[in-house]
Amino acid sequence: QVWEYNTENEQWKRKADFPGLPRNSGISFSVGAYGYFGCGRSTDPIEQYSDMWRFDPAANSWIRIDNFPGGKRSHLISCSTEQSGYAGLGWLSPSTFYKDFWRFDP
Repeated sequence: QVWEYNTENEQWKRKADFPGLPRNSGISFSVGAYGYFGCGRSTDPIEQYSDMWRFDPAANSWIRIDNFPGGKRSHLISCSTEQSGYAGLGWLSPSTFYKDFWRFDP
């Protein structure tokens, strides 16, 4: 589920559900008017992902974009500026730990 919080009226509004597989420990950031989410892992059994998705709040819709170029992983860190999203580090089960960092320019 995806929810939007309106700070003016202090209310939550449900938005379009995330269309990808359920997961945790993914990355999220925003660039411009869009939100981005992807990677992460399922819990039982453990499956890790490299897919990435863009959320358009004006259209209330998700679109699949190119995979994260660093491959499958979870527990990444991410941040963004007005022009770019950044993500990296994380791990691939059972014991591969990454120290790379990637920039996304829409």
